[in-house]
Amino acid sequence: MAQTADDILAVLEKWAAEKQVIDAHAFLDAAVKLNLLLGDESDKLFAMEQKVSLMRIELLEGGANATIAKMRVEGSDEYREARSQKAKIERIIEAIRLAKHRARLADEEYRSNR
Repeated sequence: MAQTADDILAVLEKWAAEKQVIDAHAFLDAAVKLNLLLGDESDKLFAMEQKVSLMRIELLEGGANATIAKMRVEGSDEYREARSQKAKIERIIEAIRLAKHRARLADEEYRSNR
């Protein structure tokens, strides 16, 4: 069964909601998988941003001024979905950063106890 970034994020969010302690190995494993899946998430965002840009161009070519075009685009579902996708990517990047930091701390703790 293939895992998606959404699946991994859902598990991490569930653990956090349940206030479970996430060991460094599990967190780092999730971060590695998220890092590998980040390209797919970025591709989705690029496609969404392109669609939003084409909407803006269409409105401008249709005679709307820049302010009206911006307001209509930002009020669209496509714009909201692109913003949500961008926020997801930022959460993934932050999870990767935190996992690396947590793994570093666990490694230092292990070395100091030897």
